[in-house]
Amino acid sequence: MRKIYYILIFLFLLSCSQDEIEVIVDEPLVGTVVSTIFDKEENIVTNEMELVFDIPSEGTYYLVITQKGSVVTKEKFYKKAGSTFHTLYTSSMINGEYSLILWNENKEELNKTIIIIK
Repeated sequence: MRKIYYILIFLFLLSCSQDEIEVIVDEPLVGTVVSTIFDKEENIVTNEMELVFDIPSEGTYYLVITQKGSVVTKEKFYKKAGSTFHTLYTSSMINGEYSLILWNENKEELNKTIIIIK
C-alpha cells in the first residue's frame, strides 16, 4: 500500500509544473508619426487630456492658455529636446474657445493653437 501511495505522490509532483507566463511588450513601430497638439489649428480637448508636442532644445518653457488676450493659466516646466507628454487639466475652466501657446524661457512664442474645451 505504501508503494502505491509513494508512486501517486511522485506522479502528482511530476505532473505539477510552473505555469509559463507569456509577456507581450507593445513596442512602437519604427517611423510612427505622432500627431502633436500644435499640428492642427483647432483642437477639441477634455479634462486630463494628454498632450503631445515637440520641444526644440533643452530648457525652460511655458505652456500658456489665454482667452481674448488674457492669460488664464501659465505653467512653467523644464524639458529636454524631443517629444513631450503633458497632461492638460481643464475641469476648473469654463467651456469655450482658448488659445494654447508654447513659449520659450524668453517668452517668445514657439507654437500656438486654438483649443475648444468641452
